[in-house]
Amino acid sequence: MNYWQVLFSVDYFATLILIALLQALVLWLVAALTEKTDGGPVYEYLVDLFAYPFAQSGLTLLFMVLTYPVLYGLSVEQNYPELFAINAKPLSNLFNSLIFLGFLLPVIPIVGSFKGLVLALQVIIASQILLHWMLSSINAEVLVQYLPPASDLLIGLSIVLLFQWLASKLGLLLGSRLNEKLQVQGSEILFESGLGFFLQGLVILAYTLFLGNQLPKIS
Repeated sequence: MNYWQVLFSVDYFATLILIALLQALVLWLVAALTEKTDGGPVYEYLVDLFAYPFAQSGLTLLFMVLTYPVLYGLSVEQNYPELFAINAKPLSNLFNSLIFLGFLLPVIPIVGSFKGLVLALQVIIASQILLHWMLSSINAEVLVQYLPPASDLLIGLSIVLLFQWLASKLGLLLGSRLNEKLQVQGSEILFESGLGFFLQGLVILAYTLFLGNQLPKIS
């Protein structure tokens, strides 16, 4: 399956929209919870520290489950059926790894400022973990290249920054209008995070197809 076939497949495109909406919903729920309880600055800090990593890790796991195996350009017939059973590596192990990333990535300068970007990076790293498991499931000795060629990497990073800038601008525009109409605050963050992940999903797919092209063909 090529890039456009996967992108506009129900498994990928619908999931991309779903996770983008859930990302915005999670931010709204956590913000609402913080505002309703009024537990003070310490409580707000703890909610921000723990709630977001767990929620985003859950969203990442859901994205991986719903988009596998088309995420790698594979058809259902090319599935690796033993993927989550091999070597006693269940979904819970992947979730634990994602939680660790959920705590680590936000403290990285620039990255932590954009929750949509944090979620996208979690998906990329999760796709690397699953690729390793897939190769282990068939005992394939393949030297995987996790980084694309320098020129492609540079283009990809440029697009990521462009998409994040675009999400920020659109989020501010749409959020400001919604804030004014509904007499609320913070809508721009919801739009930015959702749009940010949706746009980054276009880059994520290019990368996961790059990984998938390195998989041995199976029947």
